[in-house]
Amino acid sequence: MPQMMPLSWLLLFMFFSFVFLLFSFMNYYSMIILPWKW
Repeated sequence: MPQMMPLSWLLLFMFFSFVFLLFSFMNYYSMIILPWKW
């Protein structure tokens, strides 16, 4: 059981990192690409 805890935290950290990167990419896209298309 104690060995499963770091793996769970690692997966949780990877998930939040992926969500943060996705949000950052969408923010960059909406700030740069969309006004440039208009």
